[in-house]
Amino acid sequence: MKTVVKKIRNIRIQKGYSQEYMSIQLGITKKTYCRLENGNSKIDIERLQKISTIFEVALPNLLEGTFENPPSANINTEKADQTTQHFLGQNEIKQFDERFKHLEADIDFLKHLAEQLLKLP
Repeated sequence: MKTVVKKIRNIRIQKGYSQEYMSIQLGITKKTYCRLENGNSKIDIERLQKISTIFEVALPNLLEGTFENPPSANINTEKADQTTQHFLGQNEIKQFDERFKHLEADIDFLKHLAEQLLKLP
């Protein structure tokens, strides 16, 4: 298991993902994720599958520690973007943007639903 967690750590770093990002994606605390990555806690097959999905790597490739190198990110040099990128990797920023789009759509739907409910007698 120690070699698997080393491979997971290496892929995470190569992908530019932080431990905090991984913990959010897995629905666990950062401390729990760190314990998994350090080999201090066992990883079940479901969690390995979820990690492989996050990494966009087939499970056998995850276990072997291999994947295609992601395309190099275009880094914006504006000061605000540099600050954000200091804390988050380019891939994390893209995924958060996608999540926000989905959440905005959900909020719009719920507003519409609430308006319809308020019209009911």
